[in-house]
Amino acid sequence: LQGKVAGLNISRTTSDPTSTGYNIQIRGFSTLGKGTGSSPLYIVDGIPTDNIDNVPPEDIASMDVLKDGSAAAIYGTRGTNGVILITTKRGAQEGEGVKTSVEYNGYLSVSAPRLETGLATPEEYRQLETLSAGLVKPVLFDDETNTDWMKLATKPAAITHNHNVAISGASSKFSYRASANYKYAEGLAKNTDRNEISGRFAADQTALKGWLKLAYDMSYMHYKNNYDCGDFKQAAILNPTYPVMDENTLSGYFRPSGSGQSNPIMATDLKESNKVADEFRGSIKATIDIKAVPGLKLNAFAAIEANNYSTYSYTSQKYDADLDAAGSASQNRDRNFKQLYEATVDYVGS
Repeated sequence: LQGKVAGLNISRTTSDPTSTGYNIQIRGFSTLGKGTGSSPLYIVDGIPTDNIDNVPPEDIASMDVLKDGSAAAIYGTRGTNGVILITTKRGAQEGEGVKTSVEYNGYLSVSAPRLETGLATPEEYRQLETLSAGLVKPVLFDDETNTDWMKLATKPAAITHNHNVAISGASSKFSYRASANYKYAEGLAKNTDRNEISGRFAADQTALKGWLKLAYDMSYMHYKNNYDCGDFKQAAILNPTYPVMDENTLSGYFRPSGSGQSNPIMATDLKESNKVADEFRGSIKATIDIKAVPGLKLNAFAAIEANNYSTYSYTSQKYDADLDAAGSASQNRDRNFKQLYEATVDYVGS
């Protein structure tokens, strides 16, 4: 979409695979309440939705943007911030005698953290007094310890791979396209990844000697996000002469005594947080072509969207940095269900 429409701004502030959303503004940065309050309305195969995470790029046939008065005229206040129309791929046109075809698309990518973070190494930290001409005197906790907190908090490399398989075909009165998509994406932060699988089915059918046309669309996605519970701020500012482990504590991890300081590796290893989601979207459209009145068509459209979300967090009993939270677990569930029914009449006269 970037560059397709004047005034369209697309940004993403993180490379975390568990954060899939983009900040999209159609009217530009002058929009009042920019951010989530200025996100556009998405229409996927005729269904209004808040996000398009469960639409793989390989399944998209076209994307169109409506803005200004045209969006508001059709979708009312929901289209105030613009509308993005997404049409997914379908089977070949009926009657073409197209044989069944199979498509595969996939990719593999690798991300790595910067070799140089700009932070002082343990050796440089010990030499701060010399390097600063005596202006800074570092606090040395242990002369033998050299801890690279940022390196311990990240992976040496993060791998992402995506696979999409689609099958399509057509006969004289029926066409279809079905696809399945699998994606696994690692984050650079430890314990961070996203595992998702989705499926999509679209079909078109002609009946009653061409009087009736039916269009079916169904999609489903299941994903799990694993979140890192560490603290990159602590990894960036913590004394590199602090050890990671301490056999004298309940957890076995070193606990900094400074105000506002904590061991980010202890949080990463002894805390767990994830989100599991199931998203379903389906629709059917019936079009009756009134042959007696050329150009007159009656349309009926029905759609549903059902989503289930579950978030889970757990803190080990050994987490002695916060004894009140140690040994605790929580789980939250959220369900939503939406229905849409439309009936329209189209007439194109000569």
